[in-house]
Amino acid sequence: MIRRVGPIAAFAAAACVTGGIWVVEEPPPPPEPRVPPRIEANGPPELVPTDRAGLLQARVGPIELYYYEPDGLWYRRDGRRWFQAFRWDGYWFPPARLPEVLGEPDD
Repeated sequence: MIRRVGPIAAFAAAACVTGGIWVVEEPPPPPEPRVPPRIEANGPPELVPTDRAGLLQARVGPIELYYYEPDGLWYRRDGRRWFQAFRWDGYWFPPARLPEVLGEPDD
């Protein structure tokens, strides 16, 4: 006597023969790097020349900013890390490289 096997029974039989069903979870995405918040001020800061070629300094409250004229980018240090932005009050992000005039890279 031949019996018909339903689709669920066929799947269960195939799972037993192949060793079971494997579920692979995707790894979670890497965490976003911690970056300093945007700067809130009434207007742009005054730029002051430094003793380093192409580097100007500005201060907004306790925050020291640096504008590097050749690249047209703003830099600031937060903790022990450097960050860069396209505007003095823009969004900060970790730099791909630092100009040599800023000194040593992150520790």
